Amino acid sequence: MRVWYITMVFPVSTETFACLDVRALRRAGVAVSVHAMRAARPWGLGGWYGLVAFRARTRAAKQLLAERDVGDVPVSHSTPAAVLRGLWVAVRSPGILIGLVAWLLRMNWRSPVHLLKSVVFLPRSLDLLASVRARRPDVVHLFWGHYPAIVGYLVRRYHPEVVLSMFLGAHDLRVGYPGSAAVARTADVVWTHAKANVPAIERLGVPPGQVRLAYRGIDLEAFSRRAHLKVAHRLVTAGRLDRAKAVDDVLRVFATLVRRWPSASLVILGDGPERSRLVRLAASLGITGAVRFQGHVSPARLRDEMGAAQVLVLMSVTECLPNVVKEAMASRCVCVVSATVGIEELVEDGKNGFVVKQGDIADAARCIDHVFQHPDEAAATASAARGRIVANFDVRRSMEAYRERWRELRLRRIPQYLPAQGLVGLPPKERTAGRYPTPVADAPAGSLPVASSHD
Repeated sequence: MRVWYITMVFPVSTETFACLDVRALRRAGVAVSVHAMRAARPWGLGGWYGLVAFRARTRAAKQLLAERDVGDVPVSHSTPAAVLRGLWVAVRSPGILIGLVAWLLRMNWRSPVHLLKSVVFLPRSLDLLASVRARRPDVVHLFWGHYPAIVGYLVRRYHPEVVLSMFLGAHDLRVGYPGSAAVARTADVVWTHAKANVPAIERLGVPPGQVRLAYRGIDLEAFSRRAHLKVAHRLVTAGRLDRAKAVDDVLRVFATLVRRWPSASLVILGDGPERSRLVRLAASLGITGAVRFQGHVSPARLRDEMGAAQVLVLMSVTECLPNVVKEAMASRCVCVVSATVGIEELVEDGKNGFVVKQGDIADAARCIDHVFQHPDEAAATASAARGRIVANFDVRRSMEAYRERWRELRLRRIPQYLPAQGLVGLPPKERTAGRYPTPVADAPAGSLPVASSHD
């Protein structure tokens, strides 16, 4: 089975889940490739746009892929060549261009910002449409449900024989891109990673039968290779250093705690635009000597730091079942996290961790103080946390759910796009090998240029 992931940026230093998904699928024998709407920017949305950094960004992306053990995954980005190919599709197939522009106007006429961004992504979307025709994937999966929905619209309209899969559940659900709802209603399956998201998806008009819940998992094998000795009174937090992560609240929690536990230490993993401000805040709170800003670290280094910490503190205001909490729970950390959408599906307050109100510095410090005062109870809480992850958040099982659903949908689709006699006499292997004609709805034969390759 050939599966295309359509995402915004790949890889990203602050996102591990996309690489985990792709790696698990490839290990299960699925031929996965990833196609990003933007140029390579491994450092995230804050990366430098300058043309002089183009080669440096590409090299850094390859290095990050290798670091995350997906260096052999075919990846394409938006490049000048890709944009030119998309524009050539527009010139050769004006009917497709007019239809797409009309759809974008209809979806976004009340949101000029979304419309402008959609136009920016138009050439890359047309480039990907041409590539779909040339390479005929079995499944196109929209890893994010906002601007990749443009590709979803094109695939559904011009290649209905391809299984269209879509994720909605995080920023893509909150941002409210108008095209998301329209594409989700026509997708074969809409995935989400938290029960709390299901009502919001159904309010978009997506039939309940199309929605599937699959918790995003972690690589449990990587967190089981060796035991770590916990450092007494060690705290850790991890994530992109931006306002939404509220790392300043973590520093204030630690400043409150260190008065009672002078030996306490805090390790901060991750980088971002807020780093300088947070370093200054730590100095003003008088905790510089007990805080280490480690910047971006490798997955192996993250596992080591998680393994050494007693407590993970995450005071984010936007997270929905964050992977970093799963990784900490798998490392037998006691997690103290802020109340965000769906967090109760991961951390059960008082049972396998603690959940506090967003911005509640005093309560977070109280929970950590309780952990330090009651080591036996803390050990039981940490064991329960790991048990929760093992039972519900294994990436292999999560991706098996995806793979099985895609397989079911693909087998249903084959008879629709073969002549009545098409399956008769075919060897069993070829009946499910995806070797069937590719009708293009609303487009005359030969009107859509074929893209020969991706950069």
